[in-house]
Amino acid sequence: MVNSDLNYLAELLYKESLCRDIDQLNNTTGRLYNIHHSDKHNYKIIDFEFINIDKIGKSIPMETDDLKILFSICIHFKEMDIYTVSDPLIDLKFNIELFGYVLNDLYPEGTDLHSSWHLDRHIFDKLDEENKFSHPHYHFTFGGNKMKDALGKFNYGQSLILPTPRIAYPPMDAILGIDFIIQNYYNKNKVKNILTDSEYIRIVGGAQERLWKPYYMSIFSKWNCSVSENIEEAFNYSKLLPFLHSNSIA
Repeated sequence: MVNSDLNYLAELLYKESLCRDIDQLNNTTGRLYNIHHSDKHNYKIIDFEFINIDKIGKSIPMETDDLKILFSICIHFKEMDIYTVSDPLIDLKFNIELFGYVLNDLYPEGTDLHSSWHLDRHIFDKLDEENKFSHPHYHFTFGGNKMKDALGKFNYGQSLILPTPRIAYPPMDAILGIDFIIQNYYNKNKVKNILTDSEYIRIVGGAQERLWKPYYMSIFSKWNCSVSENIEEAFNYSKLLPFLHSNSIA
């Protein structure tokens, strides 16, 4: 199912001029294979390019132009047990990199611009008790290693970039990552044909069912004891939202 879904998304993105090259997304289906057991799978997408990004709101610098996004994901997932609410993923590396170009008084010869978002899957261990900051199981972080790697190439001026906060967010695969980019970086009028496409809606809905349903069911178990009986300990709400108080206030 994931194979055909990714193929359909690739054709749809190309048709609507959101990317120039869909080979990598199509070829991903050839690398989608079982790992040791038939219920475990993985795939990888590296630097899949989105073009014609819209400037929604004010960018900094304001004169930023030639926007593009590179999307990368390495994901290892499993088939879900219908009787247990557990983590749908085994491993996840998820990066969204934004690139632009500016020509203004500060940069009269022009300069490249770069930022990134990283969706992280935290690996819990005995050192977690020593963490000084909240560490949701799945969380978005601005910057991440992609910006660290770029420090030698880009001048960040007087920018202040901190590694926190870690923003709790449900897990995403390539399908939900593509939808995230479309929903956040394109004017809705430009992508109306995609967002209203019945097959696109089915594909995204299916991915949300696989990855988001267990995530939100685990959180909901905080207030519903009948649900909590089926939650895998490693995926309970205290791991997903460590700042959620364990006892309700009457």
